[in-house]
Amino acid sequence: MGTTIKTVQSDNGGEFCNKILENELENQGIMHRFSCPYTPEQNEIVERKNLHVVETGLSMLHDAQLHHQFWVEAFRTAAVYIINRLPTLKLDRKSPFQMIFNQVPDYSFLRVFGSKCYPLLTLSNDNKFQPKTTPCIFIGYGSQHKGYVCLDPTSRRVIISRHVIFDEHSRGSSNTIDVLLHEADLQQWASQFHSQCNITNPGQTTMSDYHIESVVIPRAINIEGQPSEAQTKVIQTQPDIPYVVVVPDQPSTRGSQDIITPTQQSLTHSHRMVTHSITGVSSHSHQMVTRSMTGSLKPKTFSAQTKGGEEQEPATFKEASSVTHWINAMQQEIYALHKNQTWNLVPQQPEYNIIDTKWIYKIKRTADGSISRYKARLVARGFLQEAGIDYLETFSSTVKPTTIHVILTIDVQHAWCLHQLDFDNAFLNGVLNEDVYITQPEGFEDPRFLSHVCKLNKALYGLKQAPRAWYQCLSTFLSDIGFQVSQSDVSLFIFHQGCEMIYILVYVDDVIITRSFDALINQTLAKLRASFSVKDLGDLSYFLGIE
Repeated sequence: MGTTIKTVQSDNGGEFCNKILENELENQGIMHRFSCPYTPEQNEIVERKNLHVVETGLSMLHDAQLHHQFWVEAFRTAAVYIINRLPTLKLDRKSPFQMIFNQVPDYSFLRVFGSKCYPLLTLSNDNKFQPKTTPCIFIGYGSQHKGYVCLDPTSRRVIISRHVIFDEHSRGSSNTIDVLLHEADLQQWASQFHSQCNITNPGQTTMSDYHIESVVIPRAINIEGQPSEAQTKVIQTQPDIPYVVVVPDQPSTRGSQDIITPTQQSLTHSHRMVTHSITGVSSHSHQMVTRSMTGSLKPKTFSAQTKGGEEQEPATFKEASSVTHWINAMQQEIYALHKNQTWNLVPQQPEYNIIDTKWIYKIKRTADGSISRYKARLVARGFLQEAGIDYLETFSSTVKPTTIHVILTIDVQHAWCLHQLDFDNAFLNGVLNEDVYITQPEGFEDPRFLSHVCKLNKALYGLKQAPRAWYQCLSTFLSDIGFQVSQSDVSLFIFHQGCEMIYILVYVDDVIITRSFDALINQTLAKLRASFSVKDLGDLSYFLGIE
């Protein structure tokens, strides 16, 4: 990849602390560094990626209803194929595969992990009267062959084939899986996994370079707009291979009850499609199943209309710039940023890592659903930041659930009142220690300095270090007025003077405060208002899912 590796950092696991790896790194002239014991945050990128792979693999196992003994296959499929081929914002909406091979990955060969499949066995059967296939479970993609890896739970064979029919709406039989997963058989099956393979068409290139031609059983059809409750209806055309028509729940989005539904004619057409039998498909002289053969014509597209008159939030600056109240909201945001001295305009330099900005629009509503105000917020696209260049450390103040329960218990026992505070643009109060450069806000570029960029003095929403900068600002202020940080929870601040007590809980930019005397809290609020734009929302009724 054109990069010289000088240092490798890992934890103290046995797979890294051994002579073999140590000698290899030494021969390559690579320094091996270790993180401190029980300090995974020093390997944050690797640990986060491990969590990503594990969560994706476990989700696939759960969806496939497979035993956890298949975790290796699930994780390999999740890591090697799914994650590496998914676009990511960090790579400008490109996948890691595309960045390395300069080729857009082909998604047409992807199949549902754990689904029932039928690999072709013709080439391996000596007797022409033997079955041409057997029910299997799809467990991944061949790492050295251009084919699918299928597990026969009855014979415990692993079959790698390019000719596979998938039933992605069915899972393998639970009985056969249970038989396979007896402890006595597991070790034998694992040892045979790579050696006992029935290969029908081996290849030497990567699977992504090849389009696998296979007969795929038509997918379930979503028939929208039905008033009945969600249920699965099976229309049996053959005893062993049913078609499934799924009737979904009513959508939960606002105004969904007024969505225009497909006409009765299209529903009749969909019903006509599912009455075709699989036998009719297999009677053709070739294996290709076309839409005209099955009657599965491409469904018509119907647009959804929400309740008339309900205003929607604009998605882009172009949409918002044509509406007066959104223009006013953006002007208010720019005024607040300038008043806060958030940035200075500086000439752009080639070595700067320039971060794009984006407008986010939100309609604030009251409890009865009426519009209270229009909010426009300028945010930085923080995923473009580079560690060690425009941010060093990240932290977000999240009070522990145990701390919340303890404070609520004290509050109830002493009949104190809980108040909720609202800090306007809380993150904008944080002072940055790093040099961060952003583009000028769209629509508000300075015509005198169009080639200049904004060097941030204060934090901006979207920056990776913005929550940390806000916490440092707030904690410093509270310490100056007599509060102390709890040793058990850094998100709890305590003021203790004689028999007077004040507790402040901080969850990012949500703050609640309770006290023993009203006069004491009024003094604290006055000091907060002198340094921040803060509003007392009154008695707390709802906080982090707790009423």
